[in-house]
Amino acid sequence: MASGMNGQRFSFHGYLPRNEGELNTTLKQLEQESRKDHVTQIFIETPYRNDKMVETLLKMLQPQTDLCFASNINAPDQFIVTKTVGEWRKSNPKLEKKPTVFLLFSGVLVS
Repeated sequence: MASGMNGQRFSFHGYLPRNEGELNTTLKQLEQESRKDHVTQIFIETPYRNDKMVETLLKMLQPQTDLCFASNINAPDQFIVTKTVGEWRKSNPKLEKKPTVFLLFSGVLVS
């Protein structure tokens, strides 16, 4: 809910592939499915690989795709922010080793 993305249609994928080629392919597929089916794609990553995941997401996804980082949820320093990939590219986010949920949405919110 805090992401502002589609909460009625979403898909949780757990951990994505570690292999760079497979990960890139998977991210493109998730983005295409989100655009086609208006579904929020949700996944997680091992905290020590967060910053590498951010780097990959910003490289592979389209600038207009919405991307949310929900980090350290329920902790005093929780961070839940949604921006477009294009906006995130300008801010160079660092999630460090905090538990994070990643969400992407490239569809259109339908009522």
